Amino acid sequence: MRELAARRAHPETGAPVAGIACMAALLGLAALLARSGLLSDMPPPPPATAVATAPPPDWSPVAGPPAVFALPAPELRGLPLVVAARRHREGGHEDVLSWGAFSGDGLHLRLAIRRGDPEPRPPSFFIDLVRHAAEAGFAVTRSGTPVAVATKLGPVETADVAVEEAVERACLAFRSEHPEADLRLLGWLCGSAERPADRAGLACLIDRLQPRPGAEDAMLRAFFAAAEERRLPACLGRTSWLEAPLLRGTIPGTP
Repeated sequence: MRELAARRAHPETGAPVAGIACMAALLGLAALLARSGLLSDMPPPPPATAVATAPPPDWSPVAGPPAVFALPAPELRGLPLVVAARRHREGGHEDVLSWGAFSGDGLHLRLAIRRGDPEPRPPSFFIDLVRHAAEAGFAVTRSGTPVAVATKLGPVETADVAVEEAVERACLAFRSEHPEADLRLLGWLCGSAERPADRAGLACLIDRLQPRPGAEDAMLRAFFAAAEERRLPACLGRTSWLEAPLLRGTIPGTP
């Protein structure tokens, strides 16, 4: 009767007592397992998986780029032209113009024009060319000694090279830098077995390069306007690079 009266006086004491008993039982079981060494045999929890995020690429392609530059040369007329562009994440821009099929046996010209390039220019012409070729899926297998050739844009480095993709072709690589316009040119010209590319023909091709009307870059327009005053007299009035042999010796760098 006294126990029944106590329970009726304190009905809430039943649940806490049961909870304390369960907790004591669990602690006792943990102590027993620890003494027996069973807990030490259990594998540790797996470490948290770190998620690696790749940095964004330096260059990203520009979809549907407008053609900023034109090269109205008779020898390029009728050749398929591919225009591509990409933008550097720090603000540089590159336009790539490619005439003719590299895998064919006719004239092929690849011209990359960079503006506001944040990347430093490699001191070696060969290293610069190899990097550019590799980015485009080509390989440079041989290279001669660079020779400077005069153009309306100023001196241009040139070198006889072998460029390979599905086939290997003998080409004339070129590179020039124009800090006053924040402009860089790099590429190659490949001729045919009957008419190999030469420096005189390359100089006259570069002499025809110009920005398209409506180009928004004022510094670029001013640079090419001044360059027009320095056009090579030997290239004026010439109709095709087939006449380039007649120019040898009349353009500095073309013996």
